[in-house]
Amino acid sequence: MPVIPQPEQSSLSVPKLGDRHRDVGNASSHSSSSSASKSIPASASSPRSSAIALPSQITMNSISLATPTISPPPLAYSEKTIYPGVYAVVLARPQEHNALSKQLLADFEEVLDRLATASANAEPLRAIIIRSSVPGRFCAGADLKERRTMSEEEVVVFLSGLRRIFDKVAHFPCPTIAALDGPTLGGGLEMAIACDFRVANRNIRKIGFPEAGLGIIPGAGGTQRAPRLLGLTKAKELIYTGRSLTAPEAFQWGLVDYLSDETNESITPNPDGDVVPQNDAYARALELAKLMCQSG
Repeated sequence: MPVIPQPEQSSLSVPKLGDRHRDVGNASSHSSSSSASKSIPASASSPRSSAIALPSQITMNSISLATPTISPPPLAYSEKTIYPGVYAVVLARPQEHNALSKQLLADFEEVLDRLATASANAEPLRAIIIRSSVPGRFCAGADLKERRTMSEEEVVVFLSGLRRIFDKVAHFPCPTIAALDGPTLGGGLEMAIACDFRVANRNIRKIGFPEAGLGIIPGAGGTQRAPRLLGLTKAKELIYTGRSLTAPEAFQWGLVDYLSDETNESITPNPDGDVVPQNDAYARALELAKLMCQSG
């Protein structure tokens, strides 16, 4: 019968776990004097009691998962224009047509208060222009979705705050210009007529007070300021009927002071159906502000 050769054993032997413990025990019994001076701590005699934390022992409490709080961007802010002392107050809620929510009004009032003190700075304030952050917008009035969530008491407080803020616009310490580059309705028109001047894109089709269709009237100064601009009869017609004017009609009525030029070729489509030259009313408002700066 042929002899099957057996595999040679490796010269490197791997001690078993039991052998390791026996070796430790034998080593401790060789000399009682050395075991007394060099005793092995109980914690070191077993790998399970090691002080080093294994990955499975790391708990969530030892890892910081805190994330920094990111504040939402403001819904109204100011920016310098190309002319010294002329600032733009920008309404930045275009996805909601710059509807007047509580937060937008709070941000808007904060900007007004900050700019009102600019006369104490090195660069005096010469004029402000209220405009939208995107073309084809100005302000569609109050945020009706938010309004539906308010109690009657909250509505009263909201309207009181709205009147207070628009009074600040009306009594601002420098000329104010509203650049209407899109539909201007309800509270948006009340904001505009609180300004000293209104410049409208000539292609706008919706300027007016639609509150009558909701069974209410303008509640932030529109019933007082509109008659001063239009006369009592025209103001009543605009408010009682809820009629919307085009920009040329608003100009003829005296509701708008200037129309944009017709030479601007930068066209931006408007979701409301208007064809709006990009920021054209704002460009015309800047020209007006420039003339004010040159007058000294």
